[in-house]
Amino acid sequence: MIGKTIKDIYRIYDEIGQGAVATVYLAKDLERNRVVALKIIHPELAEESQFARRFQREAKLLARLDSPHAIKVLDYGEEEGLAFIVLEYMEGRTLSAILEEEGALEVEWALSLARQIAQGLAHADEAGIVHRDIRPANIMVAPSGLAKIMDFGIAKGADLSRLTTTGVLGSPHYLSPEQAEGKEVDIRSDIYSLGVTLFEMLTGQRPYEADNAVDIVLKHLQEPVPSLRQFDEGIPVQVDKLVKRCLAKDPEERFQTPGELMEAIDKTLRGPEGKTPPGMEAALVGQTLGQYRLVERIGRGGMATVYKAYQPSLDRYVAVKVLPTYLAQDPDFATRFRREARAIAQLNHPHILPVHDFGQEGELSYIVMRYVEGGTLKKILGQPLALDRVVDLIAQVGDALDYAHQQGIIHRDVKPANVLLDRGKWALLSDFGLAKMAAASVQITRTGVLGTPAYMSPEQAQGKPVDAQSDIYSLGIMLFEMLTGQVPFDADTPLAVLIKHLTAALPLPRQVNPDIPEPVERVILKAVAKDPEDRYQRMSEMVEALRRAAMEKGPPGAEVVLEEAIEVAEEEELETLIEIVEEEEPDLESLIEIVEETE
Repeated sequence: MIGKTIKDIYRIYDEIGQGAVATVYLAKDLERNRVVALKIIHPELAEESQFARRFQREAKLLARLDSPHAIKVLDYGEEEGLAFIVLEYMEGRTLSAILEEEGALEVEWALSLARQIAQGLAHADEAGIVHRDIRPANIMVAPSGLAKIMDFGIAKGADLSRLTTTGVLGSPHYLSPEQAEGKEVDIRSDIYSLGVTLFEMLTGQRPYEADNAVDIVLKHLQEPVPSLRQFDEGIPVQVDKLVKRCLAKDPEERFQTPGELMEAIDKTLRGPEGKTPPGMEAALVGQTLGQYRLVERIGRGGMATVYKAYQPSLDRYVAVKVLPTYLAQDPDFATRFRREARAIAQLNHPHILPVHDFGQEGELSYIVMRYVEGGTLKKILGQPLALDRVVDLIAQVGDALDYAHQQGIIHRDVKPANVLLDRGKWALLSDFGLAKMAAASVQITRTGVLGTPAYMSPEQAQGKPVDAQSDIYSLGIMLFEMLTGQVPFDADTPLAVLIKHLTAALPLPRQVNPDIPEPVERVILKAVAKDPEDRYQRMSEMVEALRRAAMEKGPPGAEVVLEEAIEVAEEEELETLIEIVEEEEPDLESLIEIVEETE
């Protein structure tokens, strides 16, 4: 086949792989001047009319699958009795080659690959496609760490009896129980196979081994799932539980969708209370991006991972925010990233985290910011904060947003995790523009919208265009949480939270925390009105309203009046007044009269 040209377009240069269904060649697309992978189905399969019909139907369906984590089908057809599929060519190694050369992978690296594979399966599920043969040999991994699934649908089109000695479709080591029994399969079968693949990534071994394919299949059907920790005690317990759920015998007991599995992986990576579980090292730590050496991972979110990095040229530490590699698959992303990053870097405000630099290296896009030792606002929440402190912090963040809005920039993801506290009291708002950078590229969240559901405005939840009123809503939700210790809307799934933002009435803040002054409650209710027209129309208007409301909170408490009375007495050197205050312990009204008379 070397040297042959298919359809006068695809010239074959080299054989790069061979499997049970097809041989893969490196070829040149002469029309578009690009390298492609040409998969030619084995002639004995292609000659069968039933296979040919299935092949055409499946190839047509696969050509419509568009996912950053699936090798894209560019063309397909038949010529001179040869059935072929043209695929995008990807530099890298198969996951099976990586495992053969390196053995078991680090926990975080394995989970990162599994999450990308699950993302590809999620896009396939939306298109009604089940892979049926998820295994390391069908996963390509680029040098950057980007993972893509190969061979969607190829197995379905093949003659079952020709593929394996078991007479069933797929590879015995990775077969789900229902697939092994020849039953109808759905996306949960792919989740099972991904669970086997993840098991192998973490231990270097597959869960079930035997001398022949039949015995392997029987083990999938009958034997309990072995624990990962039998092979490596360093594997976190929560990772072991995740893999066991993927490998449940009954499909009803597995993760029901790839999105559900992705959410579980994210939760496992974050660990309890957002802490990284033992044994999970950051995949990029020790690497250098531009002039920045990544020394420690300090944060992880849906749209980026943050590292502490050292900049030798200025002998300082900085924070480097690295965006997901799959964003680079959008050909327009690089241009959009540079444009948005440049605009954000020009923001100059005392309460906006400064952006020092930005860049792209291969498929990695990153933004370099000031490194702040203090934690985030999120870390101090969970209980109501003092009103004066809340007003001070909200005013700082609000002033930063008002300035950004005047520059034509909407944040889109205002939340406590994006507010850094320098020295515990100086607020610095971060992550301007990240949601906008990613918005046109891919669906990042299970909900189909970009942002954080707990703080998202109704219009953003619906995917409508957003403006300053959307940031006002999010800051209003933050204000609610800071004064009550909890967000107003909570549910089991992100989508359910968004629906509450759209339809449910806001719980009255004073019912959660009766100490909130009524004027402040009115500010919260106006800020989070469902209709943007009913909210404050400018951020500065909301900040000023909150300041006024806090001043209207009513007479000071007895302790405050007592302190003021003693202070006045000391300033005026009125020893008699001190004696009255300290010895006679007058009631609140008497204290107020004493202070007023002395002043």
